[in-house]
Parts: sequence; structure tokens; C-alpha cells
Amino acid sequence: MEHKKTICLVTNWYPAKDNPYYGVCFKEQAFAVAEHFDFIVLHYREHRAFFSSWNNELLEVNRERNTVEYVLDVKLSIGYDVLNQLTDLFHKISGKKKRPGLGKYVSGAKRSKVKKNLLRVLSKEAIFSFDALYCVDAQYEAGILQLLSDITGKPYVISEHSPVPPLGLLINNQNFEAIEKADLLLLISYDKARQIMMQNIHMPKTFYIGNFVDENKFTLCEKKASEDKRILIMGANSFYKNYEHFCRVMETLCEITEVPFRILVAGYAANKGYAGDREQFERYLRTKKFSDRLNLLPEVKREEIENVYHQADVFVMTSIQEGQPLVAMEAACCGLPVFATRCGGVEDYLEEDMGRLYHVMDVDGMADGLRLFLEGKLKFDPVTIRSKMVARYGRESFVRNFTEAFSSVI
Repeated sequence: MEHKKTICLVTNWYPAKDNPYYGVCFKEQAFAVAEHFDFIVLHYREHRAFFSSWNNELLEVNRERNTVEYVLDVKLSIGYDVLNQLTDLFHKISGKKKRPGLGKYVSGAKRSKVKKNLLRVLSKEAIFSFDALYCVDAQYEAGILQLLSDITGKPYVISEHSPVPPLGLLINNQNFEAIEKADLLLLISYDKARQIMMQNIHMPKTFYIGNFVDENKFTLCEKKASEDKRILIMGANSFYKNYEHFCRVMETLCEITEVPFRILVAGYAANKGYAGDREQFERYLRTKKFSDRLNLLPEVKREEIENVYHQADVFVMTSIQEGQPLVAMEAACCGLPVFATRCGGVEDYLEEDMGRLYHVMDVDGMADGLRLFLEGKLKFDPVTIRSKMVARYGRESFVRNFTEAFSSVI
């Protein structure tokens, strides 16, 4: 029997008691590969204090199936913030900060301090052993992975699920360098590779893996009786999701077809830290021409999402930027055609027999495509849509790819 390996996943993008659905996909991915891997999930958190502390200990917060979660709170003196500012200023004045794409500098003193703190914790925790390190948000976490790799001698694998670079910022030198030196970069989409390269980062060895959609949780929708077709959009109310574009598409659709349809807007109050004001958003929607067609579902529990897809006939995504959007994959897994903007990730798989792609400002094109669908002039086979999605990103494919990727570095 194959000996299971252990992966240390360093992330704060993970479900917690106060936000059980935040990053739940990463826990589901860990569960999916349980036959091959165990996971130590490390939530590394830095806090500012007048004085640094050597007394930093791992606190176990949860055990579930093949995962054990720890929190490590590290107190660092505000003096290190001052050192970082001075270091950054020195590079600007001296002209050394010449490489495009590079953000602020983290001082060597701060990195050395964090490394010593990590070493002290790991040396006391014999149970805290693993075969490889992993993060899902490299522009924030790769630097910590590299320090842990230096201490333990274990390889580190990075991935990136957030827009690159973070809004209004550039990647700091610590994460910048750590990304380039990673043993492997797991790509969730080819568009994500483009974003990373646009920061002038020299890509390490890459492995395309995509995201994971569980065909056992997201089943084929049953054929509906003849009733008004339902258009579904799902996602937190943030400018990334571009609900303004969606509203323009829906208003245009109301003008160009007489076929009745309903609109289901779901998950817009999701607690992801960037969802906008719920009541204001609802008032905004009710000022639109399609307000009499609206069904609003502000929050959706993870275990109820499948039922939401099953209420719909078509899934619409109008985002400006995505990584490899799970909602579109889950909708397709349920057999729904996907009408999406070229927002990243969907271009990797959305063929013409699965839906339609439009550029991020094409209101008329998306509205006309949906009109053809509502009027029965554009048809899709739900079984084909589902089978193609499962073949690319279903359980068997994800487990095989994930195992191959980590086996190549362990």
C-alpha cells in the first residue's frame, strides 16, 4: 500500500467558525486527495506590538478527516515596520529598485526575525512534520513558505487564486523572490500565468491543474416542466463581479425579447471581506427594468448551492477578473450552459457546445446570445456540458493531477 505523504498548507484563505464557507474549496480539495495525502493546515498571522515575542506556539484549532489545523500568532515589534520603510526608501533613493513589478521591500532583519521565530516553534513541535509545503495565494504567502522550506529542507509548491497583483499594490520583494524560487507552480488557469508573468516574475516550473469540481455534490439538473426560464448569477457584490454589466445585459434583454424569463441573483451578501452593502445593492436592483422578474437570495450555504443551480436554466457570469471561477464550473457540472465574460479561467474550457464567451464590455452580444437561448434558437445538451466538465476537472482528474504534481517534487 502506498505510504501517505503529508503536505503543510500555509493559508488564511480557509473556512473558520465565524466564516465557514470562506475558502471551503481548499478544504474540499484536501479531502478529495485523502487517499494519498494528509494535511497540516497552518494559519500564520503576524501581529504588531511594542515588543516582539519569542513565546510563539502552535495552537491546534481543528481536526477533520485527513486535516489538522493550527494557528501560529507571531508578535513582531513595530520597529520592523520602521525598518521596512527605511529599507524601501533606501532602495528608491539609491536607484536599486529598478525591476518593474517589484513592490515594497521587506527588510532582511524582519525576515531573519520571522525565520528565527518559526525555527523555535518547529523545534519544539515534533509532531509538526511534513513532506512538502503548499500555499494557494503566493503573492501573500510564498515568502513564509520559502522560510519554512529553508528551515526544514522540504520543497515548496505555490499556487495563486487571487488577482495578481493585489488591488492597488505590487508584490513585495520577499514574495517576489520566493515565487521565482518555488519548486513548482500549480496553475489554476492560463490567464493566471499571464497575470504573474506581467509582474516581470520569472516563472518557476509549472503544472496546470485547474480547480476541482465534485461531480458527486453537483449532479445533473432534472429536466424542468415548461415554465419561464431562469437566468442565474451568483457571487459577492464586489466590483470584480461587475453587477453593473449584468444589469445592463438584463435590461437590454428585456428590450429585445418578448419571451418571459426570471432572474435569480444569489450569494451577493457573501462574507468574503469585499461584499458591498446588501441593502444598497438590493435597492439598486429594484430600480431596474427587470425588477418584477427578480428573485433575490443574498446568502447561500455551501450544502444548498446545488439546489440553486437546479432552479436555473442558464448561468451568467459578468466578472471583470477571476482565477478559475468555481461557480461557473459547478453550474456546468449541473448541466447548465454558461454565458460568461472573458474574465480568466473560463476560456480554458468553455467551448461552443457548453455556452458562450464575450469580452468584458459586450452588453449587446451577451444579451443577444441569451435572447437566442430563451427563444429556443440556441440549444445545448446538458449531458454534454456536464461530461466535458467532469472529464477536465472532476474528482478523478483532480486527484490524478494533484498527486502527479506533488509526487514530482517530494
